[in-house]
Parts: sequence; C-alpha cells; structure tokens
Amino acid sequence: MYLQFVRTKNILIYVNRIVTDVKLQSIKCNDVILCQSVLHKSKKHLFSMKKLIGLFTLVLVLSSFAVQAQYTPAPQYIPAPRYLPQRSGFRFYDIRFGVFLSPSWSWMTSDNKNINRVGSELGIKIGVIAEQRISEAYSFSTGLNITYNQGGTLQVNVPNHLWSNANGQFYPQPSDTLIYQSGSKFKYTMSYFEIPFGIKLRTPESGDHIRYFAEPHLAFGIKTSSTGSTVGLGYAGVYDQEKIPIYTEVNTFDFSFGIGAGAEFIVTNNTAFIFGLYYQSGLIDVTENNSGYILNPDGTGKRLESSNTSNNSLSIRLGVMF
Repeated sequence: MYLQFVRTKNILIYVNRIVTDVKLQSIKCNDVILCQSVLHKSKKHLFSMKKLIGLFTLVLVLSSFAVQAQYTPAPQYIPAPRYLPQRSGFRFYDIRFGVFLSPSWSWMTSDNKNINRVGSELGIKIGVIAEQRISEAYSFSTGLNITYNQGGTLQVNVPNHLWSNANGQFYPQPSDTLIYQSGSKFKYTMSYFEIPFGIKLRTPESGDHIRYFAEPHLAFGIKTSSTGSTVGLGYAGVYDQEKIPIYTEVNTFDFSFGIGAGAEFIVTNNTAFIFGLYYQSGLIDVTENNSGYILNPDGTGKRLESSNTSNNSLSIRLGVMF
C-alpha cells in the first residue's frame, strides 16, 4: 500500500492504493470532480480491505476454537491412596477381607469361693475377617472363627459329685460312693464356632507405612465339642479319667466381651500384615447348672451345684488383610 499525492488548488490529498507495480507518483488534478472521484474510489477500496481483514480475523478465531475443541489432554496419573477417603453409605468395594491364626491361652473362673482355677489350656484360633470401612479411622468388623482347646482346670475344695451325667456313662449305677473328696480337679476342653462383632479404630498411616489399631468387640460362640478329664480321690478309690465326653455338662452357647490392639504393616495399596494381642472375657455361665451336687467340708449338706463359670482367653493374632 503506497501514498499518492494529489494536488488541486494548493490542496494536498493523500490516497491509499494497492498496486502491483510498486512506485510513488504525484498526480496533479485541476478538476475538483476528478479529485472527488479518486477519493470515493479510494474510500470504497479501503472499506473492502477492512471487510476482508475482519473476515480473515473471524476465520482465525473460529479455527482456534475448533482446534481447542478437538484437543483432549492426556489423562494424568494419580496414584491410588492406600486407604480410600471417607464415604457415606454402603459400598461393596469398601469391604476388606483377611485371614488370621492365633495361638491362645485360656482359663476358667467361678464365682464359687470353693472352686478355684488351677490350670489353663493352650489352644489355637483360626478365622476369616471382614471389615466395612465407615471412615478413614473407623471400620465395622466381623468374621467367622474356629477355636480349638478352650477351657481350663478347676479344683473343687469340698466333697462333690460333679459331672454326674458324664459319670453315669462309665458307672452303671451312680451312687454316693462316686463322690470326689475335697481337692479333686476337673479339666474342661472345648471347641467353638465363633462370630465376632466389633468396631476397629485406626490411626493415620505413619511414615513407616504402619497403622495402629484398637478393636473392642463382642463374640457369640456355638459349642462344637467338649471333653473332660478328672483327677481326684473318691471314697471308693481313685477316679482319674481322661477324655470323658461332657457334652451335657457344658452349655451350648457362649457370649463374651473382648478387646484387641496391634498394628497393620502396609505392604501395598490393598495388602497389610496384622500383628495384635486380643483378650476375651466370658459374660455367661458355660457350665450346666444342677447337673451335680456339692457337700459341706464334713460331707454333709448335699445340694445342687449352681455356680457361674466363665471362659476367658488371651491370644496373639497373626494375619493378613487384602
């Protein structure tokens, strides 16, 4: 685009014009009408150029929007959290499962001052765990456990005739000659199916990928087997017996309160090893009342035995959650 000079009656007029042969010229115009015609054509040409520039700008803007609409940025990788954030409502993928094995030590206690604990049982507990996360810090826990060799040994410090139903299986005609003297011992060995219900409380994950927890719970047990052994001196001889079936001397159900504490060692996003210490205390009587009788120390005052005896245990939990 170049400038041409138009002179008319000492008036200098500047006109914009595009030419293919580029050069600068001076045009003298003696006629005012001719000058106005040149000015009109120049303005018309300038208006066309403005329309062309506007149209070109509009095309550029629309093209940029189209390119931007077609461009989809690549998804960014976000590492999965070790524990999902807090959610509301039940979701199946918030459930964790696990398995465990627990060596256990159990004993029995009685509210009768003449019946004392003198021995314990070493057993084992195995089971599966299910946890429904409520939040990062809380979970509802349950599962199914099998306990072997739970129980203990009780010493009766008065003359007695306990396990009368069991003794009747070995002696055709139970009589007072089967009475055990003071100091006789009765060993209980029981197994249960157990269903626990509890709340698991966790701390945030530490820099060493460890979370500590506490787990108060209730456990409902169903007896699967019960055997007993006796060590005692009767008035008619020594009554030492082993592996007596005492199914009728032990209640079918057990109910206990427990608490556990330990740590979860996080291996991957979905896997953690568990180490914990658990204690359970029985809340109901596990022995059958009125199945035998006890006497006074002098052998008189025969009456039914109706004490409450509970089962207690301490176990070490070794497990894995996935």
